[in-house]
Amino acid sequence: MQSQKMLQLIMDNIPQCVFWKDTASVYLGCNLNFARIVGFDSPKDIVGRTDYDLFSDQQEADFYRASDAKVMETDVPEYHMIQSHLRKDGTKAWLETNKVPLHNAEGYVMGVLGTFEEIRQYGVEYRFLHQDGTYRWVYDQAKLVRDEAGKEVEIVGYWTDITQRKQLEAELRSALEKEKELNELKSRFISMTSHEFRTPLSTILSSAELLEHYRHKWTEEKQLTHLHRIQTAVKHMTEMLNDVLVIAKAEAGKLDFRPTPFDLVEYCLYVVEELQLNVNNQHAITFYSQQKSMPCSMDEKLLGHILSNLLSNAIKYSPTGSNVKFTLTCQAGRAIFEIQDHGIGIPPEDLPCLFESFFRATNVGNIQGTGLGLAIVKKCVDTYQGEISVISEVGLGTTFTVSLPLVIC
Repeated sequence: MQSQKMLQLIMDNIPQCVFWKDTASVYLGCNLNFARIVGFDSPKDIVGRTDYDLFSDQQEADFYRASDAKVMETDVPEYHMIQSHLRKDGTKAWLETNKVPLHNAEGYVMGVLGTFEEIRQYGVEYRFLHQDGTYRWVYDQAKLVRDEAGKEVEIVGYWTDITQRKQLEAELRSALEKEKELNELKSRFISMTSHEFRTPLSTILSSAELLEHYRHKWTEEKQLTHLHRIQTAVKHMTEMLNDVLVIAKAEAGKLDFRPTPFDLVEYCLYVVEELQLNVNNQHAITFYSQQKSMPCSMDEKLLGHILSNLLSNAIKYSPTGSNVKFTLTCQAGRAIFEIQDHGIGIPPEDLPCLFESFFRATNVGNIQGTGLGLAIVKKCVDTYQGEISVISEVGLGTTFTVSLPLVIC
């Protein structure tokens, strides 16, 4: 009880008017300043009333009710709202109101808490739709002028067009955001190169040193084993550098796009055969097609980037001996590629960042990768003006679906 009295004492000594309402905009309480400005002697007289009970101007009451609803529905505060107020004696005042949503212990909105005070001068920025169809930003400043008796006489103010300033601010924010993204990409690139290049370089160095010191003692077969290790490591590094080059070209808008006519079913079978040779039969890729032949006009190189990266990822992130399903169908003049695996899946929180350069899912562990494969896929799909979607569940697998026009002029 003592703490409640102390709280009310503190509230009553706050110079601003303070109030709080429930979700129906019914007053639950206020401080003494608020009670007096609306014509009551005690905060207790306000409890249970609405704005329509307190204010004679219905438009003013409508404004307060609408702002309450907006704050509670969006769960976002509203600050510096300027509204005229008709006093009990018939004179007009200008009020600046601030409102924030009230939450219960579970975090749900249970009402609104607000403050307001009479203002003699204000300055606000806002935009409006000009008659030429463009939006213009203005700075609006005004001052309340009173006569010698203290009675309000007029409001004197001015507008300033700040559209150009706002445009410059937006451009600056965009430039800063791009710089931030670029710095993040640089950090990811440095992290990727330092990690992914170290392994093949170590392989090359160790095999080269062993050949230098022991080749005269080894059989030709053992020497070839180490030479093949060097070749594989060089090939892996070349592939990583090619991925970086593709991303760089795509970011610069210089990705070559040269569609040529060919049979899509034959091409998909060729891609599957090439990948199957590289994985040494540790994974099976099963290809299905509605048709034995599907004429198309596409860019083979870009399509190769899309299919090889998606199929390689399906193999890489699936257990040894598992099957990858690759399906090709045709719908309304578009080729639909679906690649399904039964691998580790992708955590839901990682899906929004999946196509960002150098991004890797949080559950990949020690599985090697650059984080460029899906970024390349997305850039190539966008160049085709196609679509890509993904459905994934951790521990069960992932399905990527790509839709591309069969004929590109």
